[in-house]
Amino acid sequence: MANDRSHIRRLVHRAAGRVRKSQEPVHHHEFATHEPTPQQTVDIFAGQWITAFPESLNITAGWVNHFDSEIDTRVPWAESVIPGGLSGKSVLELGPFEGYHTACLEWAGGERRSRAAGLHVR
Repeated sequence: MANDRSHIRRLVHRAAGRVRKSQEPVHHHEFATHEPTPQQTVDIFAGQWITAFPESLNITAGWVNHFDSEIDTRVPWAESVIPGGLSGKSVLELGPFEGYHTACLEWAGGERRSRAAGLHVR
């Protein structure tokens, strides 16, 4: 019985030491001193972003220029087969990936209603 008490005291003493160490204040802080930039936002996904941004935005990201209608022809194709094009139509894009189709649909005149996970045009 005395041996058990001794063992328990040692365990409690060790646990208390660990608790004290974990409650020590942290004295090292790193805070940003400037407001965030679009580049910093994209850099969160560095090495994972596939789409290159239009040069006019001055943001460095992926390597595929989906915004070029000669490379990704899906939005221009959709605009050509939908009667009257996209202008003034409500567009629901499902699964916007990195957002390039969302931007292209909006630039084509579609009014974005929501983004979730296909393409529905009214």
